Amino acid sequence: MPFVDLHGAKIRYREAGAGGGAPPVLFLHGAAASSALWLTTLHRVARVRRAVAFDVPAHGRSTGEAANFDDWLAAAGATAGALCLGRAVLVGHSLGGLVALAAALAWPERVAGLVLVTTAAALKVSPRLLEKIASDWRNWPEFVQNLSYSPATPAETRRRSAGLSFVTDQAQTLADFQSCLGFDARTRLGEIACPTLVIAGADDQMVPPKHAAALAAGIRGAELVELPHVGHFPMHEAEGAFSAALLGHLAR
Repeated sequence: MPFVDLHGAKIRYREAGAGGGAPPVLFLHGAAASSALWLTTLHRVARVRRAVAFDVPAHGRSTGEAANFDDWLAAAGATAGALCLGRAVLVGHSLGGLVALAAALAWPERVAGLVLVTTAAALKVSPRLLEKIASDWRNWPEFVQNLSYSPATPAETRRRSAGLSFVTDQAQTLADFQSCLGFDARTRLGEIACPTLVIAGADDQMVPPKHAAALAAGIRGAELVELPHVGHFPMHEAEGAFSAALLGHLAR
């Protein structure tokens, strides 16, 4: 896998597809994950666009530090610049979706569109969840998986998804979930003018679909797609429906 140097850190990224004149797509993973979250989706999008996904610093095979929300946002902006993406469509999952929102507000000239996946304008993290990470790490995998998937999601899909979605150590996982509290876009949604798709999971316990609906309602012209029998990871729990919604948005 290729790397790009970023202020002394090495950032691992995955890239496929060709631009053909259309804006490229940059995928942003969420807390405790890496670019591997997007493997299947990236290659589907690469049939029609240049598609890039990267490991946030201290995630996957990237070095560096991601101690707070500002580090996540800075990494997204600097990586996009280093890879000469120009105006890009940002596809962000959960915390990555909040980063995408912040990027659209900070650099509107660099964001051609948004796809916001199981996220909200502000992500609330319960003290119980943070305490679970800090004090009961041994039982964290089972705890978070019970929250993350629809009851309808097969066990094998859960197992495969969790292996791609929860890969950081205890300290970084705690820092990531604390970073979710670092940005609140609720009063600024009306400033976003780029085409936006919000994708929700009907059975999502991590970010209940009502928050996705509120997010879509606050962005002028945003489209909302709620996938049935899906939890927090629609790119794994409903790969076909998720990709169809994403590709349809890009085509429009």
